[in-house]
Amino acid sequence: YWVKMSDADELVMSGMTVDWDLPIPLLQGWQMISYYPAQPVDATIALSGLVELLLIAKDEQGRFYSPPFGFSNMGEMEPGKGYQLKLSEDAELVYRLREEEELAGLSDNSNPVHFQTPSITSRNMSLLVYTDTQARGEIGAFCGDQLVGFGLIQSGQCGVSVWGDDRSTNNPDGLLENQSYRLVLWDAENEKTVEIQDLEI
Repeated sequence: YWVKMSDADELVMSGMTVDWDLPIPLLQGWQMISYYPAQPVDATIALSGLVELLLIAKDEQGRFYSPPFGFSNMGEMEPGKGYQLKLSEDAELVYRLREEEELAGLSDNSNPVHFQTPSITSRNMSLLVYTDTQARGEIGAFCGDQLVGFGLIQSGQCGVSVWGDDRSTNNPDGLLENQSYRLVLWDAENEKTVEIQDLEI
């Protein structure tokens, strides 16, 4: 469930523990799921049984895992959190706790040090940017002077979460429908606006 709070608080829930390997029926398209295991597991491993059908998975910060593009900045899935999944067809999810070693290290959800966190709303767009540099850096998405998204460059790729406007507030806190934005690269020394070229994939 999505919950919007006016201030930070704590929710205490009671009930019976669900077995970590209990199958979860999933439908084609978008849905929100619970995470059953009691320990954190990297998203690329936990969801490895769905790689043929999983188009994208997202956490509450907008970080995402997309098997078709071999990209993840989600890091570990954690107990007590919910996640959004989009599937190409109906499926059943059984979480996995370990997988082949080649999946290890694919995911990196380190926090940015230059750009600050934009306003988190109920809507975001996942943008995967390929860069011609292997160096570490950050990319920020701006609408005017307002930061509406960011991501970290890792191995020549950068997953940027671009946030939409929260319609329940009076002030704009994200992009409006069809509103343009620009991307700014910080290379650990300087900021510069970057040119984007769409890839036909």
